[in-house]
Amino acid sequence: MASAPQFKVYNPSKEYVAACKHVEDAAALVALYGDGATIRSGHTTIVWTEGQETQPAGESFDFVAELAHQRLDAIWQRALRRMSGEPDGLVSVPGFGTGSY
Repeated sequence: MASAPQFKVYNPSKEYVAACKHVEDAAALVALYGDGATIRSGHTTIVWTEGQETQPAGESFDFVAELAHQRLDAIWQRALRRMSGEPDGLVSVPGFGTGSY
């Protein structure tokens, strides 16, 4: 059985509008919706907010995907460290943890 697409797109009004298997597809949608649109992993973890990033999603869908995956990896690594009892040790990911998420 197929699983639900991981990446959810919300418009600037914070309404859920689409689910995508690939973050590049979600990037195309947030580029159309404009500032305030978000890409989330599931329905909670925001990995991209259009208008608050170093460049617009429409400039490079690959850039969006790379940054989103880096952010998710940092979250997962932090969770693994917590579960194993290691010190939290924050991971530096550009634009992540700047208060916009």
